Amino acid sequence: MAGEYGVPDWFSRFMQEVERAFTVPKGRGKLMRPRYPRVIGGVCSGIAEYFGWNVVVLRVLALVFTVATSGLLILGYALGWVLIPEGSYALPGDIGATKS
Repeated sequence: MAGEYGVPDWFSRFMQEVERAFTVPKGRGKLMRPRYPRVIGGVCSGIAEYFGWNVVVLRVLALVFTVATSGLLILGYALGWVLIPEGSYALPGDIGATKS
């Protein structure tokens, strides 16, 4: 079934998901590499938190671009690891909280 402007409904839903995943909220604070959640150096997590993106989508895109550029993005990741400051040692949410 075609939706608005003759675009298929599945494509409209897909584009809404993409737009939602990459919506940039304003005022997310300072760009930092968080200690949680991180996989290697926290560069993708920090960028995703700063811009309000889905970290999984960003990691998949980073992997695709790394393969597409024959590993050139690894240099960019290393630069981000060095240049983006590391976050504090604070625990996320309720982890470590004690209940009385």
